[in-house]
Amino acid sequence: MFIRVYLWFIQHDPWLLGASLLITQCLSDHQTNLNYNISMHQWRLFLIVILSISLSACGPTTAAPAELTSSPAQILPTPPPPEELPTPAPTQTPTPDAPLDGQTTFAVIAAVQGSIATIQLWVQQGLSVFERQAVVRPLAETSVAPLGDILQNFTPAPALAESWTQAADLQAQFYPLLQSWIEGEIDDTAFGQSLDNLTAQTGQMITTAEEIAQTQLGVDTTLYGPDYTLANDIVFVLSPLIGGNTNPQDSAPQETSDLVVQQLIPFTYSFAGTDIFTVIGLLENTGSTAQSDVEIEVHFYDDEDTLLGVTTGVLAASTALPGRAYPFNASTITQGEEKHLFNWTRYETRILARESDSVTYQDFTLTAASTETTSLGEITLAGTLTNSGSQTVPVGVVHIGVAAYAADGSLIGVGTGTAALLAELTPGGSADFQASIAALNGEPASYQFFAEASD
Repeated sequence: MFIRVYLWFIQHDPWLLGASLLITQCLSDHQTNLNYNISMHQWRLFLIVILSISLSACGPTTAAPAELTSSPAQILPTPPPPEELPTPAPTQTPTPDAPLDGQTTFAVIAAVQGSIATIQLWVQQGLSVFERQAVVRPLAETSVAPLGDILQNFTPAPALAESWTQAADLQAQFYPLLQSWIEGEIDDTAFGQSLDNLTAQTGQMITTAEEIAQTQLGVDTTLYGPDYTLANDIVFVLSPLIGGNTNPQDSAPQETSDLVVQQLIPFTYSFAGTDIFTVIGLLENTGSTAQSDVEIEVHFYDDEDTLLGVTTGVLAASTALPGRAYPFNASTITQGEEKHLFNWTRYETRILARESDSVTYQDFTLTAASTETTSLGEITLAGTLTNSGSQTVPVGVVHIGVAAYAADGSLIGVGTGTAALLAELTPGGSADFQASIAALNGEPASYQFFAEASD
């Protein structure tokens, strides 16, 4: 339901306030109708929708650090509600061990095309790497990534088996491309061209699947809206049913005291004409064991000790090694509303992680050779990455994190970047890197880098 409303707003140039109210109600309806728990990722999708509406409704403005103050309320007209359509749903309870019914099978196939169409809207926004990671990545984790698991773990209705296989092949091409674009490894032009090619392939696939679904299986394919975007609703039904590990070592991350927040800075910055509440910080692994899947929760309270909201984030590294510190951004609002967070007076942190037997390669030294401030206030850095360890790094991508500090040593910004290795990087070898910081809370005087080779 909420995906339908989101697309309706994008097409009709919405006003932010009315859109926010309607989407909030739709999220509530979605939870009630589907009768299953909404995960953290789905609440992240709520933030994605709000930011996408901001992008559609507001023109670009120069980004600048903002004081932590409340924005004045605006009185905006509420748009009329969109035309109600029946929400697609499985006609039977699906299980990985039994063939799906025709309607659900077609919905999963159509969701591949719907995902590509949705991401194409985002590419047109010209998002920075920071914004891709903060805004688009949660959408990918919520709606795109589960499709691959569904296509692998469920059995389709026999008549659509061939179309299902084609959809799986397209998803296998699409998701790695999406991840590369989110990480800044490919630009908008290259990614857009790849999407155009995939769209042509999905068009052929969906034409065949739709004919089979309608004529042989009696499926009403008009339920899924333009570009079949509403088919993504089925993904939310199927995702909780996917296998799942019972190994205790693979259970959810647990709270740990080994990971300690050394600095944490909440502030606001201007994004598409709107003040965005963000949280940056530095976290150190003070224990003796590597930690992975690190999550940082920040709980904000007012002067009456009322919980205003919770933001969550992850490290700019997949593994936190003992004795090392890593920057993080914890700006995804998973509880409360952004407007309430402006009134915080204190906060508490909660760190979740799981111990890791494997570690990533992080023995690099980085030196910035140039910095530049764009017209949008984003700082871009370029320099040299050197392999300072004893291992040879294979061809691939080295992910980079950067922390910006003011003259007094306080953290004022966190960014990311990459170094693309076109050849093996032997010990002592070097390569060029680029990084960027989109949101700043002061004037940078120095930078600190870390790098991690891809697994």
